[in-house]
Amino acid sequence: MAVLVHSALNGQRKGLGIAVGRPVYVTAINSDRNEIVVGDQNNLLSKGLIADHVHKFMKEIPERLTAKIRSTSDEVSCKVYMKDEILRVIFDEPQFAITPGQSVVLYDGELVAGGGIIIKSVD
Repeated sequence: MAVLVHSALNGQRKGLGIAVGRPVYVTAINSDRNEIVVGDQNNLLSKGLIADHVHKFMKEIPERLTAKIRSTSDEVSCKVYMKDEILRVIFDEPQFAITPGQSVVLYDGELVAGGGIIIKSVD
């Protein structure tokens, strides 16, 4: 379902100004058309993400790390791939509401291995 809204974030549920008889969440944003797409909570689960503006704090980033996609979330196990300064993160378990523009932070134990700005989620 597509609706017109002034501003919204992926995963947003409140303040959309629409009523459909059940909770719905922003699942996609089309800024060219000033349109958002809403769906059920299950539509927000993604197995991974692509990020740019990558900062590495280790010479070589290990393939197996943990990651956080929001400051209040727990670290989640993942595989990490780097190619041409683009970071691809594939989580062991699908994650909720991976949001473009937010940061992903990678950890190797208690050390911050690196991070980047999320471009998009991947299924």
